[in-house]
Amino acid sequence: MENVQLLALGQVGYQFQFKELKWLIDPYLSNYVEKKYGKDLKRLTPPPINPESIENVDFILITHEHEDHCDPITLEKILINNPNCIVFCTKQCNDIIGHLGATIKNLRLGEIVRFGEVSIKALPACHTTLEIDSGDYSRWMGYEFLISNYRIYHAGDTIPFDEIKTYLGGQVDLAFFPINERNYFRDSLGIIGNMTCREALTWIDHLKIKSWIPTHWDLFANNSTMKIELDTISTVLGINKHTWLDAGEMLDIKID
Repeated sequence: MENVQLLALGQVGYQFQFKELKWLIDPYLSNYVEKKYGKDLKRLTPPPINPESIENVDFILITHEHEDHCDPITLEKILINNPNCIVFCTKQCNDIIGHLGATIKNLRLGEIVRFGEVSIKALPACHTTLEIDSGDYSRWMGYEFLISNYRIYHAGDTIPFDEIKTYLGGQVDLAFFPINERNYFRDSLGIIGNMTCREALTWIDHLKIKSWIPTHWDLFANNSTMKIELDTISTVLGINKHTWLDAGEMLDIKID
């Protein structure tokens, strides 16, 4: 039995480690959003780790250009100790982080890259529209990790959409889905929401996903979701497959 070690970074960010391979997805470990947009977007919790202390990172995945996902301040600090790290991101991120000097690669939908025993596949996301150009590059991205026969799907920022089923390589063992619902009040603030709790649960049931971790619920007061909301609806629907991870918490994922 082998393990993937998972560290929650908050929002939709995570650090993964499998054997000697380490990678991050959407690390947001600064106050960049508050500095840019004001105190209404102040962090509810401090960064769980100093980005300058992160070492031995092989690659970083960015799902899209929004500042709480593509944070140049965090990435610059991580790259200090990881100058050979590859950053996979959408084309919209290139201008935001191109000055950092990292090796940047844009993946077409369905494209697969491999690092040892781990393969990474580029998937579309729908935040809250599909935006795919003629070259098959998506503005919004998710990523699928295949480790041995264990399949992990990080959806990025998205709502349910049928096209994802054509890209998933098989049954998903563990998924990450955002539950910061879109609604009138968030729209009026210019906040692009994602799934409601009910949508996420129904989508997980529809895709027959074995287990999942809620994301995008914990960082900003006006863009958050209370645990009791998901827990209550989960109980009512009888779909009890989720595991909460607070920023800074770790989870060992057992790979058969």
